[in-house]
Amino acid sequence: MREGVSEKRRLPAAGRALVPLLATVLVALLAGTWLMSGALVRAVGSLTVATGRTAVCCAVLTAFAAARPSGRAQLRQVAQRPWLVCLLALLGFAGYAAGTLLAIPSVGTSLTNLVVALMPCAGVAIGALWFGERASARSVVGALLATAATGAYAALGGEGTLDAPGLLLALAGMLGFAVYGFLYRRTLAGLPPLAVLPMLLAVAGVMLLPLALPGLLAHPPSPAQGAGIALLGGAVVRPRLSGAAPPDPAQGAHVHRRRPARRAVHGADRRARRVLR
Repeated sequence: MREGVSEKRRLPAAGRALVPLLATVLVALLAGTWLMSGALVRAVGSLTVATGRTAVCCAVLTAFAAARPSGRAQLRQVAQRPWLVCLLALLGFAGYAAGTLLAIPSVGTSLTNLVVALMPCAGVAIGALWFGERASARSVVGALLATAATGAYAALGGEGTLDAPGLLLALAGMLGFAVYGFLYRRTLAGLPPLAVLPMLLAVAGVMLLPLALPGLLAHPPSPAQGAGIALLGGAVVRPRLSGAAPPDPAQGAHVHRRRPARRAVHGADRRARRVLR
C-alpha cells in the first residue's frame, strides 16, 4: 500500500480480547432488560413502565446533552422541527414502548422479544417498498426464513398464549420503529444522537403520560418497583448512547496522513520543473 494512503488500523491485542467480552455484556444487558420489563409489566402495568422508562431515559440523556454549550445549542436546533420530532417520537418511542409492553401480558416476554428481533427483516421490506432501497437476494431469503421460523414458534405456542391482539401490538410497535429508523437517517442523521434523543424521549413521555395516568393514580408503584423502573430506564440508556459514538479514528488518521503526502508530491513536482527549465 502506498505511503500517504489510509490503511485499516488494527486494534491492540488487549482491545481485540475485550470485544467478545463487551458483546457478551451487551447481550446480557439487553436480555436482562426484557426480563425486568416482563416482571415490572406484570406488577405495575405496561403503560406505567413505558412512561417511567421513557422519563428516566430522557432525564439521563438530557443531562448529558445539556452539560455543554454546544449540546444545548443542538437541542434548540432539534426543537425547531416540532412536527418531525412528534412523528419520530410517536413511531420510535411512544408507539414502540406502548406496543411491545402492552403485548407482554398477552403473549409473553419471549414471543414479544422474538417479534421485535424481526426488525431487520421488516427493514428489508420497508426499505424496498417505501424508500427505494434495493435488497440483495441473500437478505430477502434470510428475512423470509427468519419470519417463517418466528411464525412456526408462535404457532407452536412458544411462551404464553397465542393471542392475536397481543401479536398485532408487538408487530405494530416493531414496524413503527423500523419506519422510524429510515426517517431518522433521512432527516436528522446530521445531528448528534445525543441532541436528538432527549427531544424525542421528552415528546414520547408527554404522549404516554395521559394513557398511563389513570393506572398510575389507581395503583401507584411501590418504592422498590419505582427503583426497578428507574434501573430499567438507566439500562436502556447505554445501548442508545452507543449510537452517539465519536467519529472513526481511522477517518481522522486518513485525513491527516494525506496532507503531508500531497505536500511531498507537490514539492517533488516543483523541483522536477526547475530541473527541466
